[in-house]
Amino acid sequence: MIDAQALIFDLDGTLVDTAAANYRAYAAALREVGVEVERMRFDAVARDRNWRDFLPDLLAQAGVVADAAAVAARKRALYPAQCGALRFNEGLLAVARLARATARVGLATTASAASVAEVLSGHGL
Repeated sequence: MIDAQALIFDLDGTLVDTAAANYRAYAAALREVGVEVERMRFDAVARDRNWRDFLPDLLAQAGVVADAAAVAARKRALYPAQCGALRFNEGLLAVARLARATARVGLATTASAASVAEVLSGHGL
């Protein structure tokens, strides 16, 4: 039993490792506008940041004129196909499931609602 009124779990990087899926979806979307980005570079500029905070600079540094919002939208469309790369923290999932019996359970994330829905519903959460 969990002796708490509420627990909040962070999604990306804590409850679920979404880094590989995010990279693959962004890399595919960026490739469509002529930008190749290596995983290490992508992680360095994008990790824990909203697309508004890194995509415009990434596009500009590549010398590509493209709408960052359109690239982000394309990434969201490509993301579901990458969800097989997700790795779940089974220990924390067990705690969350146990806590639901006696406490409110919340999820914190900077991910889009569509991405969160894909992660949760696509994996029975």
